[in-house]
Amino acid sequence: MTESPFKTFVCGIGLGCMIGALALDTVGIYSGKFISPRLEVQQGYVAPANIRMRLKDQDFNGEKETILEVDEKPYLLMYDSENKPTLRPYEVIPARINTK
Repeated sequence: MTESPFKTFVCGIGLGCMIGALALDTVGIYSGKFISPRLEVQQGYVAPANIRMRLKDQDFNGEKETILEVDEKPYLLMYDSENKPTLRPYEVIPARINTK
């Protein structure tokens, strides 16, 4: 019996997606392009699944700041006076309107 072309096409797409996802995950882990959240880390280190990095104009000056969230707590990722990367905790205080 021959399979229908549509079924062969759908199976090929599914198989291709699975192989591609596996290859991307494997290559990504070792190439440094991204870190799989499934990786286990040494005790005392932050797990990749608990980290999120984003760019946002937090102070509305037209330039974006690098924000690193660890366990959902935001830090500014900045250079210190010796040009070493540092994490600085911060908070956003909403603007208030004071009436006179």
